[in-house]
Amino acid sequence: MERITKEELEAISSKVHESWMRQRQAEGWTYGETYDREQKKTPFMIPYEELPESEKEVDRATVRQTLAAAEALGYQLVKKG
Repeated sequence: MERITKEELEAISSKVHESWMRQRQAEGWTYGETYDREQKKTPFMIPYEELPESEKEVDRATVRQTLAAAEALGYQLVKKG
């Protein structure tokens, strides 16, 4: 896999989290101090920067797995400019 910097990983992970939040909001989820599936509440409807490290790592893993899958299919990530 092409190596990306820690800063790039964090930036992409933040975008992944934003996308996750938009999808959850579209499904009716809102912020709640504790997770409640029935009430559609989650404590992770907050900016990426405020997430606990364990939740940030979920987003980072998604980025790593997506990049590895793309590479396995023959794609290459190239930064513009």
